[in-house]
Amino acid sequence: TIHTTYFSIRRNIQKLAKHKPKTAQRLLKKYSGREKAKAKDLCHKISREIVDFAKRHNFGIVMEDLKGIRKKVNYGRRLNRRLHSWNFRKLQFYIEYKAKLEGLPVEYVDPKGTSSLCPICGGKLASNGYRLLKCLKCGYGNDRDVIACLNMLRMRGLHPFTLKALP
Repeated sequence: TIHTTYFSIRRNIQKLAKHKPKTAQRLLKKYSGREKAKAKDLCHKISREIVDFAKRHNFGIVMEDLKGIRKKVNYGRRLNRRLHSWNFRKLQFYIEYKAKLEGLPVEYVDPKGTSSLCPICGGKLASNGYRLLKCLKCGYGNDRDVIACLNMLRMRGLHPFTLKALP
């Protein structure tokens, strides 16, 4: 990812700072600007794709309300660095403003339980491999992101299709 790449570049530049502080400072500024520009560009491109898809199919957009999520997490130095370098709020902001320009509705839902409850029966989900979840009650299984999306639609009272448990 962009942030991981530039983190390793910054780490190498900081080793140089001991012997050549002015050069290191100049390089840090240069690469910091590049990282921000690339992340911003990627967020704009992704948000444009999402809004274009929603407009083409006459959909609204439903997202998890992730405001303040960084305040709630403390998983140690390495994982915190990864979690806190996300651009999720920036991406949500870009999606929201582009959708409003296109006249598409944007809704936010509480993220609590979106990927831990079954979208069919509301039962508890258990891990069934990498990124896969399976309901202990009815047997429905799918990718955790798909399950979260289905649950968000259900939270907004939308039922785009009927789901059935796997045999």
